[in-house]
Amino acid sequence: MPNSPAQLKVLYMRVSSENQSEEMQLNAAKRYLEQYNPDEVLILCDHGISATKLPLHKRPQLVKLLDLVREDKVDTLLVYQRDRLARDFYEYLTIISELIKHDVNVIFTASNSPQFNKDIVLEGAYAIFAQHEGHLINKRTSDARKQAPHRIFGYDVTKTENGRSYSINEQRGELVKQLFSEAANVETLEEFLSLLTKYKKLMKRKVEDVLKILKQPFYAGYYMTQNEYHRLPHVPAIITLDEYKSANKKLEQLEKQYYELKAKTQDNVFIRPICFICNSEMSLKMNTVGTEGYFLCNRNHELVDISIQQLNKVIDEIVTEALNNLNTNELEKKCISFLTSLKKANDQDKTACLQAIRHIEYKLCTTYNLSKPCNEAQKLLEEIRALESKLNNIVQKEQKINECLREINELVRLIQVMLRENLEDHERRLLAKMMIKNLIVHHDYVICELFFHEFFKSEVLT
Repeated sequence: MPNSPAQLKVLYMRVSSENQSEEMQLNAAKRYLEQYNPDEVLILCDHGISATKLPLHKRPQLVKLLDLVREDKVDTLLVYQRDRLARDFYEYLTIISELIKHDVNVIFTASNSPQFNKDIVLEGAYAIFAQHEGHLINKRTSDARKQAPHRIFGYDVTKTENGRSYSINEQRGELVKQLFSEAANVETLEEFLSLLTKYKKLMKRKVEDVLKILKQPFYAGYYMTQNEYHRLPHVPAIITLDEYKSANKKLEQLEKQYYELKAKTQDNVFIRPICFICNSEMSLKMNTVGTEGYFLCNRNHELVDISIQQLNKVIDEIVTEALNNLNTNELEKKCISFLTSLKKANDQDKTACLQAIRHIEYKLCTTYNLSKPCNEAQKLLEEIRALESKLNNIVQKEQKINECLREINELVRLIQVMLRENLEDHERRLLAKMMIKNLIVHHDYVICELFFHEFFKSEVLT
């Protein structure tokens, strides 16, 4: 890294899952890089990352780039074209606003790419085009995968010179056929849940994967676009199109009920816990479809697990303990500080309003003969009436602020009582989400880290 932070030239590349060439992006930047001192050059590349799938904060090299920009360590950024930075309009605006703010010289190295413009409106227009192109690419990719997926349950896929060849896997193909047959005969949500649970185990797939299988006309040798079915001559059918339609007719009725039930059971989850070993978010698991589940570590760390019921009990105890240990002195201090700043702003508005009224009154008295009304004078009188109405609102606000300041002790006490005793379940859940920063699950206990810890007598509760 160079001695002078302002001399850093950064080449940023993103190579997505669609296999855009890193070499291509590097070659396009080569003629620029040759002009710089090698000690001044930093190359950053996010590998295997799609700009349409991963948000900005999950692209580590881009995050590093923006950190350097904010520290004023970058004076030139080389990037192939705009979609390498972002395809999302709002993310692109976030990035370029930082580049413009810190006066970074941006060079797009693609031969057909319009050069960077520090007019954020114009760059925003380019961002819209980039986002639109991203959507088109996604649609084309999605359509291609519907017609020729890399792999699909029930088929053996072979790569050929002309694309891919599909042959029915005898064992898995039979499971698919049975699934569609049984799905066409389910009548109730209970039967549907039983079906999903059964084939989740038989197929060794997630429930959502089983649902995806049921929604794919590929198994009938078709794909669908714009509500029309198109034959796929290269695909041997496991089921008929009628069998597919029959199963999906039942699916339309029951899938919504399934997701409503799933939302209801998972809605009991206040906050997702974290594994104490790897510090990663734990996954929610269900033994039986539609039932309350438990959390496991994503990396399968032994004994790091907790049921939803246990976790919510811990959360409820933590919230209760935290509210019982409210630091009322600190809360009162913050309330006073807030109300004081509110009063100051209100006083400024009041002064400005009074001055405006006096200014207009002086103008009326010195400029116009009020015994002979004219249009200009009438307009000034209307302005005064509007200002007086505004002044009245300001005075009312002032009275309320002063009342709160006089009764601050009682206000803090009421806040404490309301939080402790008068919250509905959903309000208490919302409060928990606002209060709790992290829930860290150990083998036999849970640590809770709190937001707004200054308002509680202990920062971490176990």
